Amino acid sequence: MVGKEHDVEVTIADGVLRINAERHEEKHERAHSEFHYGRFVRTIALPNGVDEKTATAMYTNGVLEVSFTQDEPKPPSTRIAIQLPAPIKPVPVGDPAK
Repeated sequence: MVGKEHDVEVTIADGVLRINAERHEEKHERAHSEFHYGRFVRTIALPNGVDEKTATAMYTNGVLEVSFTQDEPKPPSTRIAIQLPAPIKPVPVGDPAK
């Protein structure tokens, strides 16, 4: 079980939350000893509008909770209308009545 503050690391960079956790458990009994080791890494893309500077993390009773504030989500892209030039009207050459 991950139980110490230094066993869990939470980082944020470029809109990605990364959680690293590691456990070391040793049981020494009279006749034998047991050793358990484990590690995991999770990366999560944060939604648009998350303010990374407001991140907080709390680890309580085996549950890690990471919180952020979020502004209004910004659209991932903006569509730009393409303008076409006005059609060119032909200019008459000479006098058509002659």
